[in-house]
Amino acid sequence: MVRNFGRGIVVALLFAAGCEDTRMDLLPPPPPEAAGKAGSAMAGMAGHTPAGDGGTGGMGANGGSGAVGAGGFGATGGTGTGVPCQPGTYPPGTRCCNKESDCSNDLPFCSYGRCVECVVERDEPQRGCAPNELCDPNINICIPPCTSDDDCGEGHCDQDRNVCVQCTDDNHCKNNGKRSHCATQYGFCVECTESPDCSDDEKHPICSGFRCVECSSSSECTKDPGRTACSLSEQLPNVCVECTRNDDKACEEMGQVCNEIFASCVDCVSSQHCAKPTPICRQDNHCVECLVSDHCTDATAPVCRPDGRCYPCSSNQECAPGTCEDDGSCTPSSQNPPQP
Repeated sequence: MVRNFGRGIVVALLFAAGCEDTRMDLLPPPPPEAAGKAGSAMAGMAGHTPAGDGGTGGMGANGGSGAVGAGGFGATGGTGTGVPCQPGTYPPGTRCCNKESDCSNDLPFCSYGRCVECVVERDEPQRGCAPNELCDPNINICIPPCTSDDDCGEGHCDQDRNVCVQCTDDNHCKNNGKRSHCATQYGFCVECTESPDCSDDEKHPICSGFRCVECSSSSECTKDPGRTACSLSEQLPNVCVECTRNDDKACEEMGQVCNEIFASCVDCVSSQHCAKPTPICRQDNHCVECLVSDHCTDATAPVCRPDGRCYPCSSNQECAPGTCEDDGSCTPSSQNPPQP
């Protein structure tokens, strides 16, 4: 009997093609839920694909249920077990880990900095799969073995690996909406496998991580002169922006620095980017003279106002508990003489 095709594939693969309209000023919204096919032999398959919606899978023929999607795509890789995945190395949503206690029950193993359903180690037996399942080393999920399509219910048998997959060629994906191409190395229907597959999407002409995106490198950001850097961060994945940590040429030309969170050029992100007479970096990334009146050292301009500049006082209230003198300076209260 065919299993419900891998509890962990949802988390391992969802975000590779999940976010379609990432705006520069907003974090990507959570993906909508989509139910799997109830009662089918390979229920929850739609939610398990790299381009899946991350919904709850329906009940399978063996009584299992699909998991809820919440992760990112990418085969096991990186620099070694225990090294956390970095933005740009893995697509957004990938659950990173330093140790297995960082991972949840549905993806309990930490492999190359990523939480996965199962692990195939070189000198150890596989971990995490039932005796009648195999751990697919490409995507670290448990899947049923097969010798023919008859063993895979609604799926297909990958004869090279002898495991059940969603597809082995594009014909198996023709009724799968936008996910009409087969990533044969993983066996799932995806949005694209190469950039020509994205030719009909003017805003997202580049195939990266099996998704049609705006860019995968800065060399592809040529349409808007104000957005010439490609962001690969978790907050702004595969989006053309004004600047990134590794590409801030536009900011340098304007004498500014890059605010990496918003991928835009600003006057400062810390006071080290500011100099007199405006030595303080305000929260809105502007260099100012002061944030509070204590920053105003000129006795004739002792009051800090909301525009970040120091001014002469105009009332005793601004000098409280002292007195505002005619020359705009503040005289300390006689009840609270200045300390020597």
